[in-house]
Amino acid sequence: MDISKESEYLEACPQIFRFLPSMVTETAQFLISEFGVEYLESKPQLLGFKQSDVSYGLEFMSTMMMTDAKSLCAKSTNLLLQAIQGGIQEKAVQNALSTASDATSKASKSIASDTMESYRQLRANNRNKI
Repeated sequence: MDISKESEYLEACPQIFRFLPSMVTETAQFLISEFGVEYLESKPQLLGFKQSDVSYGLEFMSTMMMTDAKSLCAKSTNLLLQAIQGGIQEKAVQNALSTASDATSKASKSIASDTMESYRQLRANNRNKI
């Protein structure tokens, strides 16, 4: 890759310096295998995502469109970007709902435990009055 291409990539995706080279390589290899080198060169911002987010984005978009979205994303890098971002948002919502569910479950168990303890104390107090 020549210096001008590197500069172009860094200008389009400056956060790339913060990523592990292995992450960038994995994402690049996936994109090239799915869409070709020209596709990646036309939208270097795609290197700013993890390979797992890119592949999940394709899966997410396919689900939303009820068809294989790969051929449509191959025609539009912007559609792939939207797919990736949609997949990331979906994962964030799933994580938030899971956390909320866990918190609700813990609270319910705590309430049940406290209620049973109060009941036992009332029974014990009533036995002592007899």
